[in-house]
Amino acid sequence: LGVTTSAQPRPEANGPVGAFTINAGAAYTKTAAVTLTLSPTDASTVTQVCLTSVLPCTAWQPYSTSKTFALSAPDGSKTVYALFKDQWNNLSSVAAQQSIVLDTTLPTTGTASSVFGDASNVVSWTASSDTNFDKYRVFFATLTAPTTCAGTLAYEGTALTFTHSSLINGTTYGYRVCALDRAGNYSLGVTTSAQPRPEANGPVGAFTINAGAAYTKTPAVTLTLSPTDASRVTQVCLTSALPCTAWQTFATTMTFALSAPDGSKTVFALFK
Repeated sequence: LGVTTSAQPRPEANGPVGAFTINAGAAYTKTAAVTLTLSPTDASTVTQVCLTSVLPCTAWQPYSTSKTFALSAPDGSKTVYALFKDQWNNLSSVAAQQSIVLDTTLPTTGTASSVFGDASNVVSWTASSDTNFDKYRVFFATLTAPTTCAGTLAYEGTALTFTHSSLINGTTYGYRVCALDRAGNYSLGVTTSAQPRPEANGPVGAFTINAGAAYTKTPAVTLTLSPTDASRVTQVCLTSALPCTAWQTFATTMTFALSAPDGSKTVFALFK
C-alpha cells in the first residue's frame, strides 16, 4: 500500500534573530500602552511576530516594525517577550526580551512657601515621597500661580529651595511647585506667591490734630500727617477705635470727624 511523507523546500532553515526596544529604550513609562520597535534579522523576510508578557507565546500576528503592546497592572518592572517567523515558517530559537518599569502613580508634594526680597523671591517646599522621583520643576506667572504644571519655568532641579532673581519690585509672582518622576508623571503641584520689595519695614506714624491744638469747637478737625519711611507712603487708615480697616489714599492733610458728645477724643492713624 505504501507510506507517505511531504516536505517544503526552502532556501534556508534558520529562524529570525529577534531584537526590539520598548518606547525607544526608555527605562520607565507612565502609561500601560507602550510602543515596540521591532528589528529582527533574518536571511529571509520576517512575516509574523508573537508578543507576550508570559511564555509560551501563541498569539501570532502579521509582522511590522512597530507594534503597540499593553503592559499589565499593577505598577512595577514589566518584561515583554518577542518571537518571530520568516516567510519559510522558520521560528526564532530564543525569544527576545526587554524590560521597562510601569509607573502610573503621581508624585506627591506637601507644602510650599515664599519669602520676598529686593527684586527677588525665595521659594521653598517640602520633599516628594515618590519612589521613582526625578526632579522638581517650578513654574511661575505674575499676579497668580499657574493652574497646572506648565508655563514659564523658573527652576528645575532636586533642591528644596531656589531664589528667583531679577524681578520687578511691587509685582506679585505666583509659583506652582511640581514634582516629576522618571516616568514623566507630574504631581498636582502646590502654590505660593510673594511680592518682591526693597525693604520690609512699615512706616513710623506721626500726625497732629488742628496743628497741635488742645481744643476744638467743631467735630471736623484737620489732621496733618507726617509719617517717616524708607519708601513712599501710599495709604492711611484713620479711626477713633481700633482695629482700623477703612484704608484710603495717603495725603499729608486729611479731614476727620470727631464723634459726639463733647469730651476728650483720641484719633489713631496707621500707614502703609
